[in-house]
Amino acid sequence: LDKLPLNSNGKIDRKLLPPPHFSSIHLTNSVEQLIPTNDIEVNIHHIWCEIFKQNQISTDTNIFTIGGHSLLIMQLFHQYKTNFHLETSTLSISNLFQHPTIIHHAQLIQQSINTIHTLDDYPWSSLHLIQAKASFAQERIYLDEQIRFSSNKTTMNNMYVIPLLYRVSSMNDHVSIARLYHAFQSVITKHNILRTALYIDDTNGNIIQHCLDANIILNEDMKSYGLTIINIHNDEHDHMDEVIVEILNQADLFDLSVGRAVRCHILRHYPPSQDSISYENDDLLTENDHILISIHHAMFDGASTSIFLRDLSLAYQSDVSNARSSIDENSFYYIDYSVHEHIMDMSLSREFWHSQLERYNMECSLSLPVDRQHLSTNQQRSGLASIAEIIFNNEVCTSFLNYASSHHLTLFQLGLSVFYVFLFKLSHGETDLCIGSINANRYRSELVNMIGMFVSTLPYRVELDLHWSFDELVQHVREKCLSILEHS
Repeated sequence: LDKLPLNSNGKIDRKLLPPPHFSSIHLTNSVEQLIPTNDIEVNIHHIWCEIFKQNQISTDTNIFTIGGHSLLIMQLFHQYKTNFHLETSTLSISNLFQHPTIIHHAQLIQQSINTIHTLDDYPWSSLHLIQAKASFAQERIYLDEQIRFSSNKTTMNNMYVIPLLYRVSSMNDHVSIARLYHAFQSVITKHNILRTALYIDDTNGNIIQHCLDANIILNEDMKSYGLTIINIHNDEHDHMDEVIVEILNQADLFDLSVGRAVRCHILRHYPPSQDSISYENDDLLTENDHILISIHHAMFDGASTSIFLRDLSLAYQSDVSNARSSIDENSFYYIDYSVHEHIMDMSLSREFWHSQLERYNMECSLSLPVDRQHLSTNQQRSGLASIAEIIFNNEVCTSFLNYASSHHLTLFQLGLSVFYVFLFKLSHGETDLCIGSINANRYRSELVNMIGMFVSTLPYRVELDLHWSFDELVQHVREKCLSILEHS
């Protein structure tokens, strides 16, 4: 700027300042550029240059002076773990924030490497098991469905179904049902979580997961463990949504006790139009036919979707008719993760969460001005929900993004801060607030490409100080999020 904008009192008018454009900052100037002096600094320097699209960054440059923010720090955190084979417990996100230069990050990573060498640590590998205790996430889903929802007659049959619905979009596109079926079976064979039974062991009361033999699955009839074809007559096409809801609410859609956790329904027009390719070939799906894949949440989460579709697509393209060929005896499976999870030392995290939630009344609900009937505590919840969507205009979005950038916040951290203020006002001054939010929980590289249920729901509790400014609240929430991330 040629000059700073001033208000009537002669002070800087911050509202008139344009948002900063960090990309225009020249990283090379008259100040001496420090180059990497060891292999770790060279590796970190390469990562930074890729992220910021620069050829050279001085190793003593503060990351926040060149456009860094919380999201980038977390991105670096995960890249460091992958590149240097670090365990989450040995590297702190908070430390990366507090020491924001290449030199400092290299020192922190060196300390982490030294720590790893003194710990009895090991990479997770296949345990070659077919039966073990269910994971913590599976236990939550299973018990919630079996106890909280099963006895309520007003509840839908399948509270934890994840539907994936796809439409054949063009007359020129077509899908072979036979190839889709073989691809579907190939994915079920490759990811044994999709052919895993869940049940309670009567001898000890534990919830057990048991991986079924792929040969058993492949020898079952198509309908039980694979694909069901439903012909939709032309006069029923307008009621497609009702047909889908009816399928998802079928009492026998899943049976976890026998490992039936994934289903595929083909919804095809019948009779097909005469100009459709499926009119002459009963194996082919064509325009406006639908594929509905239903998977139980105990075996699947949101991040699993892209993995499932990728493997389904690859199997379909390769036309693998022998699904057994996708079995790798040394693969790391979800059941292996479950075992490692149960033997992890969680004492520090247990202490952390105990301190976070101490004296918080979990049974007390906020007094909110709702416009719907509130169920009494004695009534069971139906499981049905509504989604409230708020759309911001461009001006608000720009202000939101600029504030997050200038205060080194992620959008989640800023959104959470705003929501605390919203609840504070809506509840007429309640200061002890706890908001639940999900976490992907795929904290190790072995879990990135694995289908399964990993998601955890984390309580973000904040005790508001009435004397805080909004900036102070935001900084408190940021620190809260970072500390929670390390114990998530």
